[in-house]
Amino acid sequence: MKALTSIPILLLGIFLHADAASKQPLSDMDALKLFNQASTLYEEASQLSSEESEMAMNLYREAAALYTSILDRDFQHPDIYYNLGNTHYKLNDLGKAILNYRRAQKFMPGDPDLRQNILSAKSKILDDEPDRRPPALLQTLLFWHYDSSLDLLAKLAFVAYLLFCITLCLRIYFKSVLPRWVVSLTFWPFIVLTASFAVRYHEANTVKMAVVVADSVSVRAGYSDREIERFPVHAGTELLVEEIKDVTSDERWLKIALDKDLRGWIRNNAVEIINQSQSPPDAE
Repeated sequence: MKALTSIPILLLGIFLHADAASKQPLSDMDALKLFNQASTLYEEASQLSSEESEMAMNLYREAAALYTSILDRDFQHPDIYYNLGNTHYKLNDLGKAILNYRRAQKFMPGDPDLRQNILSAKSKILDDEPDRRPPALLQTLLFWHYDSSLDLLAKLAFVAYLLFCITLCLRIYFKSVLPRWVVSLTFWPFIVLTASFAVRYHEANTVKMAVVVADSVSVRAGYSDREIERFPVHAGTELLVEEIKDVTSDERWLKIALDKDLRGWIRNNAVEIINQSQSPPDAE
């Protein structure tokens, strides 16, 4: 699992998030410097021999801390999540590895290396998860829907809308020159791409998935440690979040579902929600 070092891409991502970064004490170039330092530590650890495993683990921990320090200042970029996922994988922390792979996947859902890394990490988890992936045929037929990020779908839909408006205006004013089928040719891509964007946007804002980051935790019948245990879950398992309950100011529980039959309540600090904008604050 090779760490990404595409500095120009990262720099572009930093500039795109300049407004968010301006609210933080970390400058753009400082963030880039931290990314380079973390990537160097990762590469150094990867080149150490098996006899130097403890030194490698220390380097991976340092790299993870540097990547995390960038993300803590709202520099969200797939390269950072991807590298942080790889680093946690090397540290045998499956929960945080899968969490960061999934966060990277929001930006580059069609990346084959990322998919393979997720499969490698998933092969090591202890719980049996339901297959939540759409059928392979559907993924192939609707490739633009599943392999494009939400931002890219929005841009594609906007471009399709502009093309439709242009051809429609030309048809109105130059009916004898522009045939009707040309307008239809731009209308249907606009409808399809807009529908894809709407579905993905709805899913991103309503469907909450969480990853277990604790080694092992009990899912209980209610939002209390005194409730009976329904089943245990382990690091790296993904859960559907159905409800969030604030018991006290510093205690939060999530109602989760592993599948249609296995449901219950879990402490907030045992999991992390993949979509950070929807993540509840960490419980102490």
